[in-house]
Amino acid sequence: MILVRSTLRDWNDFLYRAVQDLELGRQLSAEDFDVALARVRDAAHAAVDAMLRDGLWIGQSAYGYPLHDPLSQDGQRSPLVYLEAVSRRIRQEAVNGSSAGPDVVDELRSALEYIQEARGRLAVRMLNQIEVITTSPLPSPGPDQLSG
Repeated sequence: MILVRSTLRDWNDFLYRAVQDLELGRQLSAEDFDVALARVRDAAHAAVDAMLRDGLWIGQSAYGYPLHDPLSQDGQRSPLVYLEAVSRRIRQEAVNGSSAGPDVVDELRSALEYIQEARGRLAVRMLNQIEVITTSPLPSPGPDQLSG
């Protein structure tokens, strides 16, 4: 779970830097963006996949099984779904090649803030899951233990 937190943070930080570049009028190379995105995306997906060994599943897309992500909250998707969407949107701007206007930057910043909230919700859910895993109920006393 620690690796999931750090890889999602790395992906999120990468997108923040890309938006900052767009805001400053720096041109993004679609090819360089793709290479860097693949690195952070692959690491995040590998970390999430590794959680399956511990019996935990986090949705990685807007579809899949189970239909309800047990670590989602109120039917909201996991941060990975939003990270993917914002990554595609930033890449679209990189391919466009022109300077991103303030409206685009505002849109992307709002999306990144939403991702932060989704990451926070996931962190709370993972901490709750850790608590469930690490705490085992105390055995109830049997009849022999009651008569003292």
